[in-house]
Amino acid sequence: MGAPGCSAGLLKELGEWLRRLARHYGLYEDRRVFQIVATVGIALIVVGLFLYGVIWMWHYIKRYRLAIGFASLAVGFGVVRFISLHEVDAWYAAMPGLVRSST
Repeated sequence: MGAPGCSAGLLKELGEWLRRLARHYGLYEDRRVFQIVATVGIALIVVGLFLYGVIWMWHYIKRYRLAIGFASLAVGFGVVRFISLHEVDAWYAAMPGLVRSST
């Protein structure tokens, strides 16, 4: 095992290196497209793994199918809400003239 925090330092350096590489090739300005594609790709992988698990356990979870379905809906709506809040914060950061009313 390495020193504490060693892996976090490596990840930070890797992230900085990838940013410099993307800026060098002109990909950083259009990163929104990459963010959307990566988000959708990860979401599809998670949904696929979840469906695989449900199909695999279908016989054993007879009593809990309805609960699992509603819990999945709740988690899905929570993820959409989280992403929406993140996008709204990004809009406000990009347009400082917009002022949110707290009343």
